Amino acid sequence: MMIAMLSGCADRNVSVKPAVDTIYIGTHGVGDDPRYKNPVTGKSNLPFANEQAALHSLEVVMEKYGVDLQWVTWPNSSGQDILQSVLAGDPICHLANITTGSMANVLGQNVLQSLEPYMDIFETDETEWMLRPKMYGDYYFFSPSPAGIGDWPLCYNATMIEAVPDLKDENGNTLYPYTLYKQGKWTWSVFEDYLEKIQSYYKGKKSPAGRDIIPYDTNYMHLLHTVLYSSFKIKDEGYLRQNRFCGKGFENRRCCG
Repeated sequence: MMIAMLSGCADRNVSVKPAVDTIYIGTHGVGDDPRYKNPVTGKSNLPFANEQAALHSLEVVMEKYGVDLQWVTWPNSSGQDILQSVLAGDPICHLANITTGSMANVLGQNVLQSLEPYMDIFETDETEWMLRPKMYGDYYFFSPSPAGIGDWPLCYNATMIEAVPDLKDENGNTLYPYTLYKQGKWTWSVFEDYLEKIQSYYKGKKSPAGRDIIPYDTNYMHLLHTVLYSSFKIKDEGYLRQNRFCGKGFENRRCCG
């Protein structure tokens, strides 16, 4: 999960009391709220230690800043509800807790505020881990927990890339994204040019299933489904194993060779 600030919310002013007494956090499930009690068990959905730490944090925020934190569950989905509420001039929340797989989709809607005015928050040893790398030249996301996967890996179909003549070096070797990354040449502008070359080569061509071939998909789950339900084999440069993507399903498909 990643946290982002929606456009249309109050700007920061540390010299006075916040403009709102309640800050709403958008989330996928009521169980993220430490105050929530499961109607069946009567207990929190969070591990006990996490629940107690979160409840204590709520007390500290109220005492120090006079602000109450409340959780709002998406009625439909983060991608739909955030965009609709911001366009209506009434953002559904101040902070949005979204899945890492949805980051690109929400960012592309131009509904997030830059975190640049808040950079001092992430300058201490206790908080620097929270800030995620820049995306398109600015900071938009921070992590609520040091556990889990901070970023999704870039995955690509090597066979399809090898067929693109413009993605070869002077010796005819394919320039894979990982190759350029290791050379220190993989930047957003290079990525954009890379996709344009793929788009140009495959324009008008169809996949075996008869669908148009697109150069890039921001929904990483599509790739996971493809891997798990096919006989494809993945060449892993270390990221999948290091971040424990290679579970039982991957081993069964020999995808971590």
